[in-house]
Amino acid sequence: MIVLIVILVVLVLAAGAVLVPRAIGLDPEWLARARHALGEARYRAGMLAAEFADFVRMGR
Repeated sequence: MIVLIVILVVLVLAAGAVLVPRAIGLDPEWLARARHALGEARYRAGMLAAEFADFVRMGR
């Protein structure tokens, strides 16, 4: 139970570290880079899933 509380506190602090600067109008460069990297990873994972679905659909 204590471990879950510690994890929750860490997540809340991390969210606060991201949301508070954005709320006051700051957009740290590292956050923009992280957002771009996650978007790129999401795009590539989606393409991989589509490619695999095509592979399975063709019956190879």
